[in-house]
Amino acid sequence: MHRHRIDYRWCHPVTPGNYSVLVTDAGGCTATGSTTVGAIPSPVAAFTTRSKPEEFINPFVQFENLSTGSETYEWHFGEGSLSYAEDPVHEYELPGSYLVMLIAYNDPLYGCADTTFGYVEVDPMFTFYVPNAFTPDEDGINDTWGPKGDNFEYESYNAQVYDRWGGLVWQTDNYAVQWDGRNYKTLKPVKQGMYVYQFILKKFNTFEPRQITGTVTIYKHKCISISSSLRSSIRLSLGRLPAR
Repeated sequence: MHRHRIDYRWCHPVTPGNYSVLVTDAGGCTATGSTTVGAIPSPVAAFTTRSKPEEFINPFVQFENLSTGSETYEWHFGEGSLSYAEDPVHEYELPGSYLVMLIAYNDPLYGCADTTFGYVEVDPMFTFYVPNAFTPDEDGINDTWGPKGDNFEYESYNAQVYDRWGGLVWQTDNYAVQWDGRNYKTLKPVKQGMYVYQFILKKFNTFEPRQITGTVTIYKHKCISISSSLRSSIRLSLGRLPAR
């Protein structure tokens, strides 16, 4: 009597428990046995990122894998690239909204998988630079003052400048308009000194207004007028210098 080992995989889902097995060969011979089917853990895919929203000044996004009942993973980052790491770090080359897909697999013996999706927002880098001084003396150099920035809503822009007593001396809702050092009501030049500014604006993809405050100093060049008689005295004095 010859004994042959036969391996057979049953691929249909069954309820965990004890089962009787009957095997019949081609010659009509039969054999019986029993087997126990245990509970196979199904994978559940889940993930999050370490910080939201990401900003393009540092476009590396850390993904945190929260999947359970799984052993291997497949990430699709929404722009054509993928990874098989458990907790990958991915660099996005452009700002935007990306649909990320994670597929979590359990033991290859069981061949089960679960898929989940999530959006990652990579915001454009917000920049806003404000000069701290200018010289409105109409010499064509540094005569006006205003900020330089990118990636904010121009419609939300508001600028205000106050003197040291809290009086409003200038304001505008137009980002393209710069301050020429004049009072917005009287149109007269303000005095040399330090003034307090306040900007209110919104970054792209947000609804909360952002307030930026600081100080700006106005400097004015002082011109010295020399009378004709004084100029003559200077020439006479220079002409009497002792010879060396």
